[in-house]
Amino acid sequence: EVDTAASSLMGDITQSLRNASGITSPATSTVSTSTLVVRGIVVGENPTTFVATGSTMFITKGTSTPYRLTNRNVLVTSVLFQNITASGTKGTVRVTLNLSYNNIANDPKLNYATKLISTVTLR
Repeated sequence: EVDTAASSLMGDITQSLRNASGITSPATSTVSTSTLVVRGIVVGENPTTFVATGSTMFITKGTSTPYRLTNRNVLVTSVLFQNITASGTKGTVRVTLNLSYNNIANDPKLNYATKLISTVTLR
């Protein structure tokens, strides 16, 4: 379940980045942040924001209500977005996701975590 959620979440983020027209935040630097804001090509979806609140990842498109991207069985233990755009290019972001199983039973057999890293360039 954690691997599926991680793959789906990374897919949502990378697809939004590939289709974005620009990166608003994080600014180009070596600083990593837990919030990603991009400008989309669909006016009503500007800006598109990914943010981890507590242990849950949300997306907000334009002025819409934030939408939960992870279920209650999966915890976002950390997320980092780093804008590594080279001068003269459209934009590149490195995404690091750490997710774990919400082991409310505290059963050691249910402890599981995964880490995904992806680097995405806008088209």
